Amino acid sequence: IIDIATFMHIFPTIYGILCSVGVLANGLVIYAVASCKKKMVSDIYVLNLAIADLLFLLVMPFNIHQLVRDRQWVFGHFMCKAVVVVDVSNQFTTVGIVTVLCID
Repeated sequence: IIDIATFMHIFPTIYGILCSVGVLANGLVIYAVASCKKKMVSDIYVLNLAIADLLFLLVMPFNIHQLVRDRQWVFGHFMCKAVVVVDVSNQFTTVGIVTVLCID
């Protein structure tokens, strides 16, 4: 079992690595799909999914910072609400896009 001190050191590192790799990978997907001349409908869904994921990854450093600071939020009330809105909106958007992609 992992104690809380270990958790508070390991998870921000893992989140940081995932965030960095995710930004790079989603950026490459956006570039690849956007530069393709002939797009299919599924390509547009993948592009939208990559954009949604990239938006989520851009607010992830705020959550990482919160973990490092023992769950204290230092960015103010507006940013707290904005990060939560992006996070929750991303969950619904991702589920919707993946659902439509599977149906298509």
